[in-house]
Amino acid sequence: MTFLCACFDHHIICRDHLPAAMRWGQEMEGTARAGYIAMMESNGQPVNVTPTGLTLSQTMPYLGASTDGKVEDRSMAKPNGILEVKCPYSMNKIDIRNSSVQEIVDSGQGNRFYVGKSESGFSLKHDSDYYSQVQGEMALTGAQWCDFVVWTKVDTFVERIKFDAKFWEDVLLPKLKLFYGERILPLIESGQIGP
Repeated sequence: MTFLCACFDHHIICRDHLPAAMRWGQEMEGTARAGYIAMMESNGQPVNVTPTGLTLSQTMPYLGASTDGKVEDRSMAKPNGILEVKCPYSMNKIDIRNSSVQEIVDSGQGNRFYVGKSESGFSLKHDSDYYSQVQGEMALTGAQWCDFVVWTKVDTFVERIKFDAKFWEDVLLPKLKLFYGERILPLIESGQIGP
């Protein structure tokens, strides 16, 4: 039996007690990954996806990333990237599992969704937590790109996001170091959580 717990702001969340939206995401991740692979294949861009575990930083072992897979795309000059999959469940208590990304973005609530629309098409909003997530994952794994996948029962959206070293070094890394130093390290030093 796998027992998975995570500590979020002094609260322990275990796999058996995850909110419905998180359970949905975990349950659908394999289906979403298969949909992504099929979509890439049909677009003439076959990829290989290898499962990954937790990757810890070599220089800052308190930082780690758990991607949804390592991607090999031989059509790319730099063929190795990572995969991050999202399976949206609801938005503002409205079930969106049967909606396309376009329907979600175009809905009256679309401004709260993490994918936006511009003249060039749909893309992950740079002010989204998921943008920070994929940039951090790329920094810690050494990947130069991430295929960000949004999967619903009726749609698969893929955006290839490039690593932004400036965002990592100037914005995200300082925030992560501050969070660790102010929130996590004191808990370790006081014995409230193990090292």
